[in-house]
Amino acid sequence: MRTEDVRLLASLGFIAVMRSRDAHARAIFEGVMAARPEQEAGAVGLAMLHLKDGEYDRAIELLRPFSFSETALAFLGLSFFRKGDRERAMKILRDAVVLSSGGDGGAFAQQMLNAIEAEVGSRSPLV
Repeated sequence: MRTEDVRLLASLGFIAVMRSRDAHARAIFEGVMAARPEQEAGAVGLAMLHLKDGEYDRAIELLRPFSFSETALAFLGLSFFRKGDRERAMKILRDAVVLSSGGDGGAFAQQMLNAIEAEVGSRSPLV
């Protein structure tokens, strides 16, 4: 399958997620993973579906192999945060920001990191 075709399929999968067409999205992302298992798009898409379903461990399992990707790291951080492991989430999100080349994944990671830090700061006692 050509790179452009895989990119188009991934885009369609993300549109399906946004429109709550989860079964369609799952089929698309499984196809993307089969066509390009070394790329993160299929894993990120499937992880988004698992996050929606509260299946945080499954999302983590899918994303871990893609630690080279700022986008995969951003969603990995979100997965750990949703699972309740705030410290690990913050470390992973910081890694995503450092790895970022100015892409959407790094910006998403920074926004999540800011939100978590604000939440933690609001719980700190005033000195």
